[in-house]
Amino acid sequence: MSEHPSIQMPVHAPIGGLLRALIDSDQLTPPQCQQAQKMAGDLNVPLETVLKHAFSIPDLSIAEIQSNLHGAQLINPLRTPPDISAIDLLGPDKVLSLRVLPWRRMGGAMVVLSADPHSRPVGCRGAGKCRP
Repeated sequence: MSEHPSIQMPVHAPIGGLLRALIDSDQLTPPQCQQAQKMAGDLNVPLETVLKHAFSIPDLSIAEIQSNLHGAQLINPLRTPPDISAIDLLGPDKVLSLRVLPWRRMGGAMVVLSADPHSRPVGCRGAGKCRP
């Protein structure tokens, strides 16, 4: 549990799931969360970038929290490499343009990995039929 349960953030800077989890795990304080939000807005960069570079939050911590928040499984493609035939279904150009990694075919579905849980390819229904 957090050491800061009684500290409330001002209304103009609501705590999102990622920041709340970092507070609850005692990796950041509420004032640090406000500072991170401000920096991300001022620099026009993702919050995760600020957390990593300005607050030394490890990539793995951010990824684990995000996977829990989004109900997604955390997969390390270096430990469990993708099936090359899955990549071949879309082709390297499409994979690069969508910024995803087709990982495995399971039944009639394709498991697609993405570093950004907010970015999801839409309209992917078969080989070459994806549109960003």
